[in-house]
Amino acid sequence: MADEDRVAQLEKLGMIWSHFDVAWEEGLSAARGWAAEHGHLLAPLDATYQGAAVG
Repeated sequence: MADEDRVAQLEKLGMIWSHFDVAWEEGLSAARGWAAEHGHLLAPLDATYQGAAVG
């Protein structure tokens, strides 16, 4: 089995290659949601969006 096939199979199963990438995407999604709700991204330090810190 080629490495590309193994990678494809693992990705189908939801393999997480980088926890840093996942954390970045979750944080970015929370920041976008907060900004969409408030019209800006000048969040106070204690601001959260759906449980994720955005401040």
